[in-house]
Amino acid sequence: MSKEWFSLDLSRYNFYLMPMSFFHPHEMQSCSINQETDQHRNLLRYITSLEEKHEADEVQRHSISLHLETKFVKSKLRFDPNDPSAISVKVDAEEAFQNKYRWNFRDHLLPKLKERYTDFKEGKRFNAIRKKLEANKGFSDVRPLDWTKPKGQTKRFYCPDILKEFDKHYAKRKP
Repeated sequence: MSKEWFSLDLSRYNFYLMPMSFFHPHEMQSCSINQETDQHRNLLRYITSLEEKHEADEVQRHSISLHLETKFVKSKLRFDPNDPSAISVKVDAEEAFQNKYRWNFRDHLLPKLKERYTDFKEGKRFNAIRKKLEANKGFSDVRPLDWTKPKGQTKRFYCPDILKEFDKHYAKRKP
């Protein structure tokens, strides 16, 4: 495939094919005798429905696309961080911040407030409410514009949950 796509012949290198995953013999055997799970059948049915929506292009030799996405979700299962045999989890601080505080003031928060409330106006009342909410890290936080320079210029970002608090102070528009 590399020869076809990139005009690169890798046979001159001493590469050996590596398996995509490793199975113990007992795992291989159990996989072959287990019944197909509902999730697996549903996934295959879903992929088949997507394939039927797109016409096959006979000129192309390959027409496969795969997008894997991993997200953290709340769970009752807990891991002890002091247990050396526990699964380690690494979270990118910048990504975690951006997932929680998605809005900035001018581009997101203000337009949402103006759209959502009939009696919203920027002024002393709004600024007092906003300042009080900004003190709560659950609704707002500041981050450096350059993560490598934490003492540099900063910008405040807001969590969309802040709207629930503004609901207590302003009249919502009728849908």
